[in-house]
Amino acid sequence: MPSPIAMGEVAPAFEVVALDGTPVTLRSLLDPVRPLMLVFINPTCDSCKESLHDISGWQRMYRDRLAIVVISTGDVEANHALTALHGIEPVLLQREREVVTAYGLLMAPGAVVVQPDGRIGQGPGYGPDAIRKMVGDTLGMAVPPGPAGALPPATRGDQAPRIDRPDLDGRLIDLDAYQGAPVLLVFWDPGCPFCKQLLPHILSFEQATTRVRMVVISEGDVAANRGLGLASPVVRDDHREIARAFGATVTPAAVLIGAKGTVASGVAQGAQAVRGYVDRCQVPVITPVDHRSEA
Repeated sequence: MPSPIAMGEVAPAFEVVALDGTPVTLRSLLDPVRPLMLVFINPTCDSCKESLHDISGWQRMYRDRLAIVVISTGDVEANHALTALHGIEPVLLQREREVVTAYGLLMAPGAVVVQPDGRIGQGPGYGPDAIRKMVGDTLGMAVPPGPAGALPPATRGDQAPRIDRPDLDGRLIDLDAYQGAPVLLVFWDPGCPFCKQLLPHILSFEQATTRVRMVVISEGDVAANRGLGLASPVVRDDHREIARAFGATVTPAAVLIGAKGTVASGVAQGAQAVRGYVDRCQVPVITPVDHRSEA
């Protein structure tokens, strides 16, 4: 591996692809006014996940002063799952580690700042704290604290956060594919006694004639979730990232997504509240939906 890139050097050119397959070059990312921060991550890295909470906040707060672009490795599905809930864009994929090698980076997360003239302005820096300091130095302010979390939980009328995760059989579940029919998201834990109490009611719902689909967002291992006997897709959420994105703080919980992909109800939390949602979803008119949000 070459020596780490130094301040003042010309940033190595590169061409990678966005998660949707669009080619992206360093030249296309440079802005005549804003510096560009390149943050290099790995989808299996815990410190990288911590930095994503920061990045999602900085992209919202400082977008007029600093462009932040994430460059990752691995496959599209893993990176969608890691970044979509934070609302981070763009996310770019290397073919191997060619950009990491060109910049001489040693670990993830790592970052460099490229000035509008294409020269390195700061870095490399490694780890969430060093990256926070780089953002502060670039913006000429005190080190910005990491945001308390990613985007605030979605509420009624908001576009539903993306899921983009595989079910227990490896099929990618994307809420966009369900548009045209309501979807009931049920947040679950196979070891939760209240979930176990509710399970017969959920299984009965699957057998009912209804226009509402169901997707289960669950914790626990694959075997425990297969043992539930559910016919609906089950998506694992061991770090509760999806649950937090919808504001579900306990299990069981449920929220209804409308036919146009917006959040159509509040979050029902606890077995009794979820059972009420399930019962109402089995009648022809979906009573929890505020159709004004679907207009």
